Amino acid sequence: MNYLGRAICCMIAIVCFFGPAAAEDLFTAQVGFAWPEALATAAPSGDAELAYGYIVDRKLAYGLAADLLWNVQTTTVPVEGYHFQTISDQQVYMFPIMFFVQVDPLPDLLFHPVAHFDIGYNSMIFSYTGIDSTTGSKTPLSPYFNGLIVKFGIDELYNMGNRSALYLGLEYQWAKTSTTSNAEGIFDMRNMSGLGLSAGFRVIM
Repeated sequence: MNYLGRAICCMIAIVCFFGPAAAEDLFTAQVGFAWPEALATAAPSGDAELAYGYIVDRKLAYGLAADLLWNVQTTTVPVEGYHFQTISDQQVYMFPIMFFVQVDPLPDLLFHPVAHFDIGYNSMIFSYTGIDSTTGSKTPLSPYFNGLIVKFGIDELYNMGNRSALYLGLEYQWAKTSTTSNAEGIFDMRNMSGLGLSAGFRVIM
């Protein structure tokens, strides 16, 4: 992990584990789909997230979010009879750790919007193997990528009770991840920016 990653993780840890006395604990979980630019020709990527933090006056929340994005694409072709051959295999797993802020201006309504902003350190494994003619352009110098990630979006919550809610969300993530430069100063970059849709639940404890 580089200096940027260590600095962001330290900031996240300090802020998230020292909540104000009047705050309540907050937990959210969501799952959905994302469409990163680097995977524009592939099927939608799966995306899941768990978040824990504090909420003050039921209107302002902040804390730590851990995300997992995945996309696995394998291409096979028939070669003879019932036999098949794999000509390409691409696997992407992205693991951002982020600090988040949520603003809920109308928490007492049955349906109410919540805006959120996330920033953190992003690490990713991006591997590609294949025998087709495009292998050279897709295979990264290293499968290990990292960089800054920023998300912002809006969720529509439905209050099931005083402390629990279901929601649907729309967000955009900015994430240009890169590998470490080799001896010649060459590195790879994958633009993982794109839109995402999610569904989840929120619990105030």
